[in-house]
Amino acid sequence: MKDRFCDYHEARTPEEKIAAVASVRGAKGWKSSIPTSARMSRGKKALKKHRLGVAAVNVNIKGEPEFVNGSSSVNSKKLRDKAVQFICEGMDVAAKLAADKVTCCP
Repeated sequence: MKDRFCDYHEARTPEEKIAAVASVRGAKGWKSSIPTSARMSRGKKALKKHRLGVAAVNVNIKGEPEFVNGSSSVNSKKLRDKAVQFICEGMDVAAKLAADKVTCCP
């Protein structure tokens, strides 16, 4: 899976992404993505520094190559378990960041 950050920009750390969001007039929150932003200890400091909240934590259970045929409903217990693990990690990150929303696209 590719998106505009991977295709058109160099990879950015969560801290750099947060700073970019903070530069947008009127922005109040940042959306974290799991598993890519799971290491958020420095990101939490950046959120505080830029006075941003967390709009949501998005759990990407479609981005891994093995999820091409599905994740939470695929006919493979191993893959379903991996998707559930990602969702649980997302809920843990949301709790640490005081986010009240966890989203995914099953």
